[in-house]
Amino acid sequence: MDLKNPESFRKKLMNTFCECLLSTIHGFPSILRSKNLYIKIMWILFCVVSTGLCAFMACQNIMNFFKYEVTTKTRIINQYKNIFPTVTICNMNFFISDFSVNFSKSFENQTLERSPFSSLFEYDYRNHAKISEFYEESKELYGDTIDKLLVDCYFDFLQCDRSQFKLFFHPNHGNCFQFNSGFDSKGSKIDLEYSTNIERTGSLRLILNLSVPDSLKFLNPNSGSLIFIHNQTTYPMLVSPATVAPKTETNIALSRTFYELETKPYSDCDKNTKDPNYFESKAYKLVHKYLDLYSQISCYYQCFQIFLIQTCGCYDSYYPNFVESTECKNKSQIDFLMSFFDYENDKLFMNCFKEECPKECAGMWFDKTVSINHFSTSTYQKLIQRYGGKEKIYLNKNGSIDDIAIVNIYYESFGYTQISESPTINFTDLLSSIGGIGGLFLGIKINDELEKSFEQIRQKNDQLDLKNVKEKSAFYKEMALATVEASNEAKLATKKT
Repeated sequence: MDLKNPESFRKKLMNTFCECLLSTIHGFPSILRSKNLYIKIMWILFCVVSTGLCAFMACQNIMNFFKYEVTTKTRIINQYKNIFPTVTICNMNFFISDFSVNFSKSFENQTLERSPFSSLFEYDYRNHAKISEFYEESKELYGDTIDKLLVDCYFDFLQCDRSQFKLFFHPNHGNCFQFNSGFDSKGSKIDLEYSTNIERTGSLRLILNLSVPDSLKFLNPNSGSLIFIHNQTTYPMLVSPATVAPKTETNIALSRTFYELETKPYSDCDKNTKDPNYFESKAYKLVHKYLDLYSQISCYYQCFQIFLIQTCGCYDSYYPNFVESTECKNKSQIDFLMSFFDYENDKLFMNCFKEECPKECAGMWFDKTVSINHFSTSTYQKLIQRYGGKEKIYLNKNGSIDDIAIVNIYYESFGYTQISESPTINFTDLLSSIGGIGGLFLGIKINDELEKSFEQIRQKNDQLDLKNVKEKSAFYKEMALATVEASNEAKLATKKT
């Protein structure tokens, strides 16, 4: 600004004054217009307080936005029929067959090196079997067969076919069998089963023979079955099983929950985990190669196994493994595993979660409600002895039902729970909120009529050649009158609207 040129200074000052009066921040024009000192001070106080509150609340909204909080919505969605889950059935005992009887004879009089109460007692005997160079070829000979394990089966009140059960070899429980995996016993694809019943005995009903030869009972004191219930895309070892005991009827009622999380920065999940080429991690790529659906926990186990293999040349059979390697079997490898899970390796476990394995944003789980009642009486056993049906050949060698367990698996309702998230404050909400606060406390808006009026005043000011004080006084008087008229017109227009 050229202060030496009075005309230029006058025009700049006049433009600034007009812009102040043009604004609908009501306090500031009132400060300029007020002639009474007390009124002027009052308007100054109002302006300071309003501006402070406006700034405070705007900052609060901005900080709330950067908290990235979400609103969780839960819905119950009903369906008249539902895809039945995959059910994986295992005998608790690894050694079941006559082949196992011959294998165990060399250990009958052996001095025990581990306490029989240890959960690793049978683990040692399994390792003896796995050391054999022929183990991979003969491993299925140690466990149950589908004909022996499954006495009978019903689904939707209709009898099942044993060909519907696919073999799944569990490293700790041996031969397991999967119902409704999408594949039959020969590995051919079949249609998935749908459930239309919520009756306890109306969905899947399994009659299991859990007998173990007497000569093998010293290897494992437990008798029973493990039931893994999971989605068709979930690996069985990633879910917790329900246990079933002989001479009981176990009822497992299922409910499903599906969830979908907001992506970063609202959570630590990543929406791109369905893409097998998205993340450059060996564990991540292994999961996509061997499983139909990625999950962070399955990736974590692969990361853990990769480190074990690199360190001691073997993997831990208690966790899923998709890496080509041998199982930890000898004493030095087992001792290394026992000392591996200590605080010194916390950084490794944390690195697997944070750096190697991104978290998925969607998934599901089954909730199980398990109830048990006693099954079989002496009178009922006599009834079975008189029964001549084909199912009787699958009972134990004594023809009794002391080792029989019945399992009923069913949905407790037709619906499922759906959990989804949405941002509590998105960017549009933030802008709207700040704009609303500004309008509330400061009255910030542009009135078209006032803008037109003051634009005309500015144009006239530029055209006038003010030469004396009288002309200046006349101009200022005209400008003040125009301001008052424009304000009155604006107030009338606001009342009408």
